[in-house]
Amino acid sequence: MAVSLLLGYTSLLWDGMITLTFTIGLFSLLGYILPLVYQWTPAREENFKIKYGCSWAIVVGSIEGINAQVIHKLARQSINVVIVSEADEETSVFHKNIQTDYPNCQFRFIPVNFTSDVMESITSNTADISANVLIFNMSDINIGLFADIPERDHVNTMRINCECVLRVTHWFLNRYLKGKNNVDVDDVPLFSTGAIIYVSSPAGFSASPFALTYGSTKAFLTHFSSSLAAEVRGEHLDVLTVHTSPTRADSSSPETVGMSPIHRVCRFLVYSPEQVASVIFSRVGRFPFIYNQGYWPLLHRMLFKFVDDQAFACIISWLVPYSNEYKRLLAVRMSEQGL
Repeated sequence: MAVSLLLGYTSLLWDGMITLTFTIGLFSLLGYILPLVYQWTPAREENFKIKYGCSWAIVVGSIEGINAQVIHKLARQSINVVIVSEADEETSVFHKNIQTDYPNCQFRFIPVNFTSDVMESITSNTADISANVLIFNMSDINIGLFADIPERDHVNTMRINCECVLRVTHWFLNRYLKGKNNVDVDDVPLFSTGAIIYVSSPAGFSASPFALTYGSTKAFLTHFSSSLAAEVRGEHLDVLTVHTSPTRADSSSPETVGMSPIHRVCRFLVYSPEQVASVIFSRVGRFPFIYNQGYWPLLHRMLFKFVDDQAFACIISWLVPYSNEYKRLLAVRMSEQGL
């Protein structure tokens, strides 16, 4: 009798656990899949001049690839563009060509060193204009074992990927709020709506050995932007974060992908800069405000519906010492130390 009762309770407990697990799993998947289905509904590209009354936009980051396509799209909408980028020959050529291609638009090139203070250059060169769209696509990455990369390189990555984003966003947001509240800002036209757009990476979703600082900064950017979106929604300021899949650096070199080993493996599954730029213009202002573009962030998100992120981090820590990349980097370290 006691045994039968025990077996009955055990069976009931097991059935309850199965039902609970299925229910949690179902809601977890639906919570991701339903917004995903909405994300993938066809949407036309927005005209920022009409949607936001935008006369000036600020684009921050390297000129190649995605940013170049974004600038072209803005110019085709008759929007003037402030280009904040490091000074090099490629940027100079682009600036000259873009002015020739769109003679009716104004382009201001602000040369900066992203590892130093960029705010003085930006504020002094934008004091007489009204910009209510800010687009960030900038990042620095160091590949290797954390201890073997110079500390200065790690700090520079943090400054470029985090500090610069934070400071420019803070400046832009306060300027936007003053304009929205009809406070005269340097005698420039005021506005009532705008957008901040960040291009990020799924590298911040999980542990990122061999690109430790980079992954950490991308996790910061995702958390920062999603929290900011909640704060400024009532101010009619749209925030969009795009997690991209591997993307070609430019339109003419399909073999050129990101620096990470994962991107090199996926060299034949890369997206074009035009595709990412199209996502920016078609998804801004739509729910949800974090958009996972392409297969790579989708696979990451689906993985964590089945495997806990802490458990995945443990799995990574067990597997890394046996990986060829770890062995290669360890051999480089020993070679440099003369061992």
